[in-house]
Amino acid sequence: MNRSSHTARSKFGLLVAASLLPTLAHAQADTEWASWALEPMPSETLVEPEGGPEFFGFLRIYDETSHGPGFVAGADPELQALRILQIRMGLRGQVAGTNYFITTEGATGAITLVDAFARAEITDDLGVTIGRFRAPFSFNGLLPASVLLMTRRSRQSLVWAGRDTGVMLDHSVGDRTHVFVAAQNGGDGTSDEHMLTARVEHQVAGQHRPQVGALSLDAETDVLLGVAIADESSVSGGHAFAADVTATWQRWYAQAEVVGYGDGYSPGGVASGIGARANGQGGTTPWALASAFAIDEELEAVARYEDQDLLDTWVGTVGVNWRPQPGVRWGLHIGHQEGAGASLEGDRLDLGVTLSF
Repeated sequence: MNRSSHTARSKFGLLVAASLLPTLAHAQADTEWASWALEPMPSETLVEPEGGPEFFGFLRIYDETSHGPGFVAGADPELQALRILQIRMGLRGQVAGTNYFITTEGATGAITLVDAFARAEITDDLGVTIGRFRAPFSFNGLLPASVLLMTRRSRQSLVWAGRDTGVMLDHSVGDRTHVFVAAQNGGDGTSDEHMLTARVEHQVAGQHRPQVGALSLDAETDVLLGVAIADESSVSGGHAFAADVTATWQRWYAQAEVVGYGDGYSPGGVASGIGARANGQGGTTPWALASAFAIDEELEAVARYEDQDLLDTWVGTVGVNWRPQPGVRWGLHIGHQEGAGASLEGDRLDLGVTLSF
């Protein structure tokens, strides 16, 4: 089969899947909606277990079938592979009023350090974190991989999910507003320049920080707004901004995020650290929209659109997630990418499972 017919068939499959999602989503819209306990969204930067130590972790495995140079490099852009994406293990607890959080990754066969930080409360509404942690910038970048809406992170989430060593202050302004300010090593490592980030979150509606996805929601509407700025001072033009809104309501979840980059994020612009992941995106303003609808207590339909603001590239993904019990989530997701030229086109099918403990 030639490439054009294969691509046409893949695009048709994606369109069929997209057209079925609304049907699936409304299939049980008129049935009685069962109630269950709200499952809060974990946040690796806000975990505060009492006592401990507590051992935790998760395993992510997926089967990937990809076609097209947009997803597969090489002369024959075809790929079918079963991958162990992550084997994450961690330890958290509290010693003398100070919380600690440590995680390691072992998917490659070698154990590497991911997170290692401690947080102490200075006052009731002011805390300090020191160690290796994520920059408080992108809502999606701060999400633990175990609770992602899709098998794969969004492109911008991948950029800001990295860790670096530094110090962070967090401050609560009343019950609805939280401020995070961090200084981390940045692109020049342990030299004199730093990466500075600041994020403000405000709870517009509801009493809970919105979770990810549409499963286990209660009837209350929760809406969270976030804005953030970053300055990678190791390069000229290393500033960036982000804005996001996340909402849950009954069976619905919706999330939107936009990130803007200064010209300093050119190819090879930032030498290392979190900012290096954004190299090549200087002067762009990528954005993404995601949504989910709970079909029943265990099944949700999901969709995401990403505009890269680079070479007219966009990525659309649709699928379903199935959670037969807490700690087990299956996902089937179909993705399609287009851009300025055939070299940016591609189709992908992912079937994955996340096991958390």
